[in-house]
Amino acid sequence: MTDFTINNVSKSKLTDKGITVKELLKLLNEDDDLTKAFLKALKIDNLKDDFIKISGANKLVSIQKEINEKFHKEDLESSLNNIVVHDDDNKLTFCFTDLSKSENLSQLKLSSIDTIPKYSSKSDFFSWLYGMDKYAKTLMNNGLSSILLYNLDLLRQEEIGSKGRKYRILQDLTTQQFYVRAIISLDRYNNYDNNITIVAALLSLHKKMQELELVYNLNRIEYNESYIRIFFEEEGKRELKGLGFVKNIIAVSNDEVKREALKFDAIGSIEFVDSEHITREIMIQPSFSHNPKVKTNILAIAHSLSPKKFVEKLAEVDNSIKIHDELFELINEISKIRKPQEILFLVKGKVERAKDESFKKHRTKIQQIIESHLVENMIQLLTLFKKLELVTENDIEASEYIRYIIYESLIERRK
Repeated sequence: MTDFTINNVSKSKLTDKGITVKELLKLLNEDDDLTKAFLKALKIDNLKDDFIKISGANKLVSIQKEINEKFHKEDLESSLNNIVVHDDDNKLTFCFTDLSKSENLSQLKLSSIDTIPKYSSKSDFFSWLYGMDKYAKTLMNNGLSSILLYNLDLLRQEEIGSKGRKYRILQDLTTQQFYVRAIISLDRYNNYDNNITIVAALLSLHKKMQELELVYNLNRIEYNESYIRIFFEEEGKRELKGLGFVKNIIAVSNDEVKREALKFDAIGSIEFVDSEHITREIMIQPSFSHNPKVKTNILAIAHSLSPKKFVEKLAEVDNSIKIHDELFELINEISKIRKPQEILFLVKGKVERAKDESFKKHRTKIQQIIESHLVENMIQLLTLFKKLELVTENDIEASEYIRYIIYESLIERRK
């Protein structure tokens, strides 16, 4: 079975000096029409001889090349009439019986493919069928999949049975196993994948470094086969009185199908020496916060955007300077906190009331850590926050949620 967990690469492994633009562009298929339009909009001919002096960039590209070699990805259009659903021992599979619309799958000379749904693709599959996702889950959990399959047969007799949908198919080339990653829009979908994300991120920050005489280096990479989050650290830091330092981070993320194609977010990183005299850092990011004092999204690019508009949007990366200044002012206020136990009380309440499904899996472990950790000063509180971050570091949604809890408690100080 393919491993879909999140991998983490820390700063200590991102020490290379950077990468040439020519080497970077090897991530892309330059014969693809979308890629051609994207590179034309970037005016890539003016950049092809450049060297991108962002440490860790070469490692980042190498990681993505390995993913490209391990997985084949494509979007297969199919209707319910051409999908057979199997439930064996509560293990659901979708069998696609019409591969004629896929040149690659047709070349494999297969009459059908059995796929395992991953992430939210199973619930998305059923929710589109008149919102039957919860009904389907309940039937399968109670060993009543025959009733579910009968319902699907009835739907095939209706108009919805012939309506096409587009499925993101992953093939693990080492095991030859197929997966359904997601269900995507039939209309106005441009495949701005992680390869394009890396190219766009490195080139836009390369340009910013040249124009504003800034220096960026990779701080961290979080990734799996379809998701990536790249943390670019700006050289230099500002003092956080009595606690440590604050660094500016630009987080570039993409999960290819379920959110905006590409997001740039401004993050503050607090660097401090913890209770065990080890230098640590925690990320300060609103994430799920509905009404943060500072809106930290720098830019977001949807799959529906044209390549020309995509590249125009990248110019907004310069907004990070103002956002980071505003975020530092907020973070700087924590140096005035005299009763960290009050912040701890807020954290306990948020952990107890959390409704995020991914976070719930970690709640018991997090509560145990909180209860066993002594908090008498701010350094001990920051040390606790770092421990909570480490619990969820291999879970995309849960790690974002713990950062949200830290932000809401420490910065917004909301119950």
